[in-house]
Amino acid sequence: MSNAALIFRYRARFTKAGALRYTGHLDLLRTFERMLRRARVPIAYTEGFNVRPRLQFAQALPLGFTSSGELVDLWIERCEAPAALLERLRASEPPGLSILAVWPVARVYKESLPTLTRSADYVVPLPSPPADIISRVAALHARERIERTRRDKGYDLKELLEALRLVADDEGARLEMRLATREAATGRPEAVLDELGLDPADLRIHRAALLLEGEAAAREEAAGARARA
Repeated sequence: MSNAALIFRYRARFTKAGALRYTGHLDLLRTFERMLRRARVPIAYTEGFNVRPRLQFAQALPLGFTSSGELVDLWIERCEAPAALLERLRASEPPGLSILAVWPVARVYKESLPTLTRSADYVVPLPSPPADIISRVAALHARERIERTRRDKGYDLKELLEALRLVADDEGARLEMRLATREAATGRPEAVLDELGLDPADLRIHRAALLLEGEAAAREEAAGARARA
């Protein structure tokens, strides 16, 4: 029996907040490694010269962003009950990182987590929204194209902006947006804020969810069903 046959794949959803939001992607990887060691999780390792724990994040979170919907796949060397694994991980969490859920990934699914990620939901609170913010959002929706440049290459932000709305309730005003995260086609909330005439440096950007293949459509269908009820 090969070693691969003894490795089990699990997916975890976690938060990144507090001072941890200033931790870069590589440091976050090391943070996970330390947490797994403290939790005594029998993590599997890669092969080759540079041996590393087998961990794979869905998408790197930009520095300074917070999140309540990050995803990571981890491969371990024995089958674990998800509830027991979740309990051990939670007991070993560092400040700013919280494991929300853990579930097994069936062996038949071979796709990597990054290639499955299709969209990301962001929430941006507006402590002092401009008086004309409603018209700004409407004007952005009305544009056929939103030409931007990134790394000396032009692209159309409108093609990556899947949803944008302004919400105002008892919690205050906020922007909610969904952006594409496909390979070589990733929308950035900072670009949307810039097009709205808002300075991203003055605002807190929160990633509420990462949506995998098929999940975005399912959420839209569920939201429509609730609206019709």
